[in-house]
Amino acid sequence: MKSIVTFILVLSCCSSYAQNSHLDYKYAVKLYNLTTVADKNQLYRDSNYVRSASFDKIAYPAAAVQIATKKKNFHEIELSDLTVGRRDELTERIYPDQTTTEPVSGAVTTVTSVAVRYEYILMFAKKKEAKLLPAVGIAAMPYYNRYRTDPAISALFPTRDNIFGMRAFIVPRLTYYTSKKIFFDLNIPVNLFDAQSHSTNTLNSALPAEQRTTTTFNFNGLPAYYSVRLGVGVKL
Repeated sequence: MKSIVTFILVLSCCSSYAQNSHLDYKYAVKLYNLTTVADKNQLYRDSNYVRSASFDKIAYPAAAVQIATKKKNFHEIELSDLTVGRRDELTERIYPDQTTTEPVSGAVTTVTSVAVRYEYILMFAKKKEAKLLPAVGIAAMPYYNRYRTDPAISALFPTRDNIFGMRAFIVPRLTYYTSKKIFFDLNIPVNLFDAQSHSTNTLNSALPAEQRTTTTFNFNGLPAYYSVRLGVGVKL
């Protein structure tokens, strides 16, 4: 990790005194099209059942604001996720009389997700009057996920999961300036780590109140979190 940071800083210093007319702006707004695939979160486990959930995002929009520094690097702030969704799944067994049914699996799951991202972007090859410029970003993304799960069968208990976390990224980028106002940004973030606090409240009245809630802290290096981001930006 130390060698990566040193390499980035050296490249930044080598390119900090150059001028490229495409970087001659202070503010810009971006609209990203995100595709993200993440590992599952385990929501419930006992001696007989394990219940996990994963909500991948395909072609999901996100808005960002970009602010230039004096050395023509950039700060970027993005609303990465703001989602409230509900999924209702039910599998029933049909008895021979064709009128009697019995639930065998399923649940109603309500998901609330909020995430923001801050990134510092180091631009390279600034002294070249080129439209295609490489860059690398260092990003942090705090997030909150809430899962409200109400199972369809009595063998499972309703649960309320609250997850607070922080992800850190190294973000290789290619930015293409098509005109004086418009540019495109392709980047593929590499997730360095994911740290999270996961609290689960199981609505089981047979348990003492102090045993209904469990909290775990997880730290995963290079977790299974993959995303591709294509954005269009407008200089202000």
